[in-house]
Amino acid sequence: MRGTVNETNLQKETFPVDCPFSQEQVLNWDYFPESTF
Repeated sequence: MRGTVNETNLQKETFPVDCPFSQEQVLNWDYFPESTF
């Protein structure tokens, strides 16, 4: 997480603790999420 915060200059609270996507979605090359944030 620290690397992400340093690289983006966003606050740690910006990033979700848990991934909002299922493992199946993450591994699916054809999956492109809608704007969920």
